[in-house]
Amino acid sequence: MAGDVVDVAVQVVGASSVSRRHELERLYRDVRTGSLHPPNTDAVLEAIGAVALGQGPEPAPDPDEE
Repeated sequence: MAGDVVDVAVQVVGASSVSRRHELERLYRDVRTGSLHPPNTDAVLEAIGAVALGQGPEPAPDPDEE
């Protein structure tokens, strides 16, 4: 939803919206890079906790070790 709003705003404002001095540039960058952040759901936190307690999946074997 935020991405749709920012996309429309960029189209309305035009090329000046991607200038560093324009607040819309930061909003556009923040909305676009939000998908690059790792997920922070309860399932992910539970998996991390299980691994930390030794209850998670076995670690992948090191290909350099024989």
